[in-house]
Amino acid sequence: MKIKTGLKNVVLSAVVAGVLCLSTTSNARDLNKGTVEIGGDLDLTLFSSDFEPEGFDKTETDGGRLSATISYYVAKNFGIGLLLDYSSEETTFRGNSFDFKSHAIGPIVTWNFSLNEKTSFKIQGALVTVDYESSDSFGNTDGSDGFGWGVRGQISYFLTDAVSLNTSLSHRTTKLEDDRTGIDLEGKRLEAGLGLSVYLM
Repeated sequence: MKIKTGLKNVVLSAVVAGVLCLSTTSNARDLNKGTVEIGGDLDLTLFSSDFEPEGFDKTETDGGRLSATISYYVAKNFGIGLLLDYSSEETTFRGNSFDFKSHAIGPIVTWNFSLNEKTSFKIQGALVTVDYESSDSFGNTDGSDGFGWGVRGQISYFLTDAVSLNTSLSHRTTKLEDDRTGIDLEGKRLEAGLGLSVYLM
């Protein structure tokens, strides 16, 4: 009986100590009201590629992508903000060019959960308007527009109090209507990301 009681006390003490440790560290990376976070999934990508199979003409592709978020924390660990995503791509083949552009913009909400003194976990939801445009050197144009929504889970590792390195996994669904044919289009995308956030307090 004494052994059981002693074991019970040890287990209880360990649980209490764990809770106290968790409570202490859980406040380490709280984002207070008034904090501005720029980034989240901030990345600027530029690319250029050439593809020339033997016996065929060369295909050249140039493009870029900019994706950024900005959030203002209206309450402790709860922020609202804006997402902006822009991409552009141009492909040239036999002197003819084909252009493709996409835009997405809309509000986001962010919940921050501190894990320890260096790390936090964020859940982010977004609702965006989406626009796609395509054109070629023959004068043909096409486009589609609509809306989308998405959710992202993000781990932020704080390099300093003002900068974090982020890894994320996001899912987005878009519903569009082709401007020319009126056909409804639906797309889904799962994406892993790496970026930086800067915090202004």
